Amino acid sequence: MFVLEDGSWRQLSAIGLPVVRGSLHWAPDGSSVAFAGASGHTPQGIIVAPLDDSGAYRLVASGAGRVLGWLTDGRLVWVSATGGV
Repeated sequence: MFVLEDGSWRQLSAIGLPVVRGSLHWAPDGSSVAFAGASGHTPQGIIVAPLDDSGAYRLVASGAGRVLGWLTDGRLVWVSATGGV
């Protein structure tokens, strides 16, 4: 995933997973983006990618997950088929 910043493209997610269609959600303050990743038809968890170059990370390590959105206080709302809310 890449973002356009000051006329240049910058890689946002170094995890290298495609974004599941319809799962991309920006944080209310624009500081991060969260999405469900997949490899082919295999779910690979929920990924959060901060824009401050601190590095993308997996919130849910593997399995099916769905990002529902962000709360106004910056907390992420998600569900996982492997447990957790």
